[in-house]
Amino acid sequence: MRKKALLIFSNILLVIFIVGYLLIFALSQIFAGLCGNEVISETYSPNKKLKAVVFRRDCGATTGYSTHVSILNAWDKLSNDEAGNVFGQEDVIPTTITWQSNEALTVTRAVPSISFTREKVRFVLPFFQRVKVTYETLGAD
Repeated sequence: MRKKALLIFSNILLVIFIVGYLLIFALSQIFAGLCGNEVISETYSPNKKLKAVVFRRDCGATTGYSTHVSILNAWDKLSNDEAGNVFGQEDVIPTTITWQSNEALTVTRAVPSISFTREKVRFVLPFFQRVKVTYETLGAD
């Protein structure tokens, strides 16, 4: 009798685990494509091994557009799954990228209005630690 109860209990746990896993998988598939990235520009490093991508990110009706920069391997394609790994800022602002060398990138952004504040700027730690990224703002004192 005890073995039968243990078997029933273990089968119930197994069913709960499988249903939970399937539910999590289904939800991840449903919400996977909420954000979209639109490439504005791509600039390759001098040795053509890396590229810096400026892109506009849109995550649906409840959020505004934002401007991002990512450094990727030259052969990689920008994914919709992630925000910029080097730079991200709310609103769409003119942003340019310039490779100073294979290990140095400058991100320059234009000040969109007088109400621009540095608190709105979000810097993300670079994924490619071997590239030194510097940031400039046009019109800043």
